[in-house]
Amino acid sequence: MTDEHYDAIVIGTSQGGRFLPVELAKAGQRVALVERDQLGGVCVNTGCTPTKTMVASARLASQARRGAEYGVRTGPVSVDLAVVRERKTGHGRRRAAELREPPGAGRA
Repeated sequence: MTDEHYDAIVIGTSQGGRFLPVELAKAGQRVALVERDQLGGVCVNTGCTPTKTMVASARLASQARRGAEYGVRTGPVSVDLAVVRERKTGHGRRRAAELREPPGAGRA
């Protein structure tokens, strides 16, 4: 086993914890991430963030259905749940990818 040297070790990359390692890496620091399961933790992958993307889709559909109250005619509104789920999943993947390789930060 070889010795690894890091400037910072970040334990947990939840919603709030994901910004620190990205900023440290952008600043040229060598950063190790320790995560129990998926990068980004529960909040980014299966909790708060994915839930909020689905709530945003539901809110938009609800507003579109009420368009006539505001003088906006939209016609029938339907929700493509497969597209909503893909948007939710894609959002989580993008967040985890940012942790793997932050924009503007090269690997040392």
